[in-house]
Amino acid sequence: MKYFNFLLITILFSVTSVFAQNNVDLSELSKNNNGAYVLNGQLYSGNVYAKHESGTIGLIGEVKNGLKEGAWKYYYTTGEIKRESTYVNDKKEGLTYYWYQNGQVAKEIMYRDDKNIDQKLWDENGKRKPNPGFESFR
Repeated sequence: MKYFNFLLITILFSVTSVFAQNNVDLSELSKNNNGAYVLNGQLYSGNVYAKHESGTIGLIGEVKNGLKEGAWKYYYTTGEIKRESTYVNDKKEGLTYYWYQNGQVAKEIMYRDDKNIDQKLWDENGKRKPNPGFESFR
């Protein structure tokens, strides 16, 4: 129950803070030749969000000088958090978490300079799963 309350407060705070600042729907931005986000021809800096077709928040994040920066949070259509990644200059850095819709952590992936260097997996009941071997990527 404590985890659920913490998660609910985190989601509410995140969604509230997104709409309290400079916010742009991600669909309003385009990408330039370098892959940076631009708005009206200028590199964009500020918060972004995207909504599911149902109207619920699908993601919130931040862009600085056209590049993903900081925490980006992705949500299921039902509002539960699906993924959280941290970006530095548009590259994943540090831990990325994935959750099942029931709130159980599904994956924990460590990134360094946008490269997956370690991962841990769990099933929907919280039981640790073995990591896939290199053979599964062939």
